[in-house]
Amino acid sequence: MPSERVPPRLRPKFRNGSVRVPNHGWERNRNMKRLSAFIITVCGLFAVAANSQAGILWQYDFSPSSPKVISDSGKNEITLNNQPLFSPEGTSKVVATNLSIKTPVDGSSDFFTNQNYSVKMFIKDVASGEFATLIFSGDLNGPITPGSAVIANTFDVANQTQIVELGDNIYTVTINEYTSPPPPGGTSPGAIGGIVTITPKGGEEPHDTPEPSTMLLAGFGLAGFGLNAWRKRRQR
Repeated sequence: MPSERVPPRLRPKFRNGSVRVPNHGWERNRNMKRLSAFIITVCGLFAVAANSQAGILWQYDFSPSSPKVISDSGKNEITLNNQPLFSPEGTSKVVATNLSIKTPVDGSSDFFTNQNYSVKMFIKDVASGEFATLIFSGDLNGPITPGSAVIANTFDVANQTQIVELGDNIYTVTINEYTSPPPPGGTSPGAIGGIVTITPKGGEEPHDTPEPSTMLLAGFGLAGFGLNAWRKRRQR
């Protein structure tokens, strides 16, 4: 009776006269090491990309032309403070000054009618060393009492948005945000502020750099995709 032929894929594999047993654990560890190296490489590439898209460095500070705005009676005032030198990167929100009502209030009530204020901004492009000085202004209106304050602000539209070229960049400064000062004795001051938008002179908007956490999640997403593909291949 002829012997039954064993398919090649079912034949035992011998090595040095003994049966060879596949070491699946070793192969799994080797593949996991390759996957770990892939994850590290992807995250490293994202980190390099983030550093290569760093924003434009610049500096600014604000100071009011007068540290106080006087009421109609001349007996009360709203104080405006200086802002220290800041060194942001790229387009950024800015605070021009904080506002507080001086306490105690003199009298039972008082009023501010079109009482003008102005703040001076120093702005500098770090790469070129070029700088400029800009002036922004407005009017304060509203009543105050020893326990309340309703102060409104009107920006001077003639200088609310200003554009200046410094070095290789164009700085657009817009002062358009206002928070009214709290009642006398309040702990959180009011504020006047806005935004500084920076673009290169070439005219192209700078690309927003993704947050590091976003980039890290993207890297893990790619790594997860690779792991899923590896598992499917192992199941075949």
